[in-house]
Amino acid sequence: YGMSVEHGHIDVSACKHRFKIGEKLSIIPVHQGMTLNLHDELVGVRKGKVEVIWEVAARGKIR
Repeated sequence: YGMSVEHGHIDVSACKHRFKIGEKLSIIPVHQGMTLNLHDELVGVRKGKVEVIWEVAARGKIR
């Protein structure tokens, strides 16, 4: 497996589960810098409940 700013790669060849086209996966980035400024808000969730929502001040600021 691997992840970069542009794309990710997951090797599922050893998985018993066979993914279908269109099936959704949850991917947790190991470094927020890849994704944070691509969104308007950062949502803090604990135990399945939203605790806080922060505005992303850096949204669209990469030059």
